[in-house]
Amino acid sequence: MNIFKNNKILDNTTNKNIKYEVSNTSILRLNGSNVKALKEGTAKVYVHSLDNENIKVTINVNVEKNEYLEFDKKISIYNDDNVKYLKGLVENSTYKDLKNSIQTNLKVVLKNKNGDVITENDKLVGTGMKLIIGDITYNIVIKGDLNGNGKVTVTDLSQLRFHLAEAKGKIKTGAEKIAADLNDKSGVTVTDLSQMRKKLAGVK
Repeated sequence: MNIFKNNKILDNTTNKNIKYEVSNTSILRLNGSNVKALKEGTAKVYVHSLDNENIKVTINVNVEKNEYLEFDKKISIYNDDNVKYLKGLVENSTYKDLKNSIQTNLKVVLKNKNGDVITENDKLVGTGMKLIIGDITYNIVIKGDLNGNGKVTVTDLSQLRFHLAEAKGKIKTGAEKIAADLNDKSGVTVTDLSQMRKKLAGVK
């Protein structure tokens, strides 16, 4: 009897005078009793006895797509009410920087706040943009970037002041609110305002 384990055909028969073949070499590659999947598809592995041509075993193999997704250590994913937020990118990060922080064989799409697809590698990534990997959407958060231009400027400082003052129509929500929490301590406070002032003044 022959079975697969870790891409290897295990043979527990007493007669080792056997031969292996595959039906489609574009899907499976055979090296002795080692089988390597090359791409998606269906193929067969034939096991023949060289001593008795009437002894033949056929193994059906279905190779499925092996999807993978991995982010760099600097990237973190925050979930809130079934909404995913991608954190860890710093201001002035480009689309190329973002793509370089992802290892995946899935389709990657970046959209701006208007839903337009971004294709330029040198385009700055801003808070509120959406990164779509496969069928999962991540809302991008750039710490301190409240207006979504990918930079931290006095405009962001002004918007943070309005948020803290609870000015009508100026309250931040979603990715922008998370971006306003500069010290990552559960909520936007005057401490975040002070931290942004120091950042803009170049004080560490």
